[in-house]
Amino acid sequence: MKYLRLIARNAARNKRRAVLTVLSIAVAIATICVLQTIVVAFNQGVEFSDDARLVTRNATSLIFPLPYSYRSRLAAMPGVRSVSIGNWFSGVYQDKKNFFAKFAVEIDTYFGMYPEFYVPPDEFAAVLADRQGCIIGRKLAQKYGFKIGDTIPVMGDIFPGDWEFNVRAIYEGRKPSADETAMFFHWKYLDESQPKQSQGQVGWYLVQIEDPDQAGRVAKMVDAEFENSAEQTLTETERAFNLGFVKMMGNIEKLVRAIGSAVVFAILLVAANTIAMAARERTTEVAILKTIGFQGPLIGSLVLAEALLLTMVGWGIGTGVSWLLCEGVERAFPTFFPVFPLKSATVAASLVVALATGAFAGLLPALRAARTTIVAALRQVA
Repeated sequence: MKYLRLIARNAARNKRRAVLTVLSIAVAIATICVLQTIVVAFNQGVEFSDDARLVTRNATSLIFPLPYSYRSRLAAMPGVRSVSIGNWFSGVYQDKKNFFAKFAVEIDTYFGMYPEFYVPPDEFAAVLADRQGCIIGRKLAQKYGFKIGDTIPVMGDIFPGDWEFNVRAIYEGRKPSADETAMFFHWKYLDESQPKQSQGQVGWYLVQIEDPDQAGRVAKMVDAEFENSAEQTLTETERAFNLGFVKMMGNIEKLVRAIGSAVVFAILLVAANTIAMAARERTTEVAILKTIGFQGPLIGSLVLAEALLLTMVGWGIGTGVSWLLCEGVERAFPTFFPVFPLKSATVAASLVVALATGAFAGLLPALRAARTTIVAALRQVA
């Protein structure tokens, strides 16, 4: 600790270079954190999944429906605890820019499968009593100013017409990964509004099973049950189902990390070279320190500590900036990034990168300073 002041003064001797070095490292760290958070955000649906929930859809494609008559057969299968249904609704609220997910579901059974969502009991009862009632997420309500009792007009596209939904409940997530930007309404309201020939069609079934370890067996049993039906099924865990949506976007994770790695490597290389340059410029000081009795290992440690100090300051600024950016993105784009968390694992990884950069930048200059003799150092200056 007694050398801390010396280390700090040496690190900040050339203030302009020290500031630029710290800012370079901060930019690199912020880039690492934000890019990794993007990857995490795209996988939030996968993290939110429960292995006790299966999704049964049309084997041909998700865009093709399944008959409502499958519901009773699914519920009668061994190992199945409960069954619910869902439909993607789409639709436009006021403007196409106002996008948020809208699902037609069986309210009572659907929310019974999701303890991750909390709905006040009195509000939940009000939704069940209103055929046009809907439940919206807390963040969705905050973004558009919706409150209990409001009516949300929606212009249908997949299901044409002018629709109105009464806000009867606002749900909150019990988990940080819970999406609070969706709207859920009664599937029967959607079904009864369709032409008679289009009624009784379901987008997908949500199947809750007794034992998550039996997910594979139950999924095979479900698909075998409807193997010879006109509409065959494909059943998979909720995790696999959500992962399929992520894969539809291409290998975005590899792309983001490749771009981020290239940018970060270039920035950190420049920062490391700058730190090494600062150490080389103090050859005279090394000779003087050795002359007055400083040992080589101590001098090398001081040089290495200067490099680590600069990188740690940059890391602190970078993580602070990235936290502000993540908070800003989540507030500015709650529909596209309902959950945009800066994970502790991401911060820890960025710390490892910062420490590695400081060690890489300071190790060789530290070894050179420790091993250089007084005569050699003075000869180099001369």
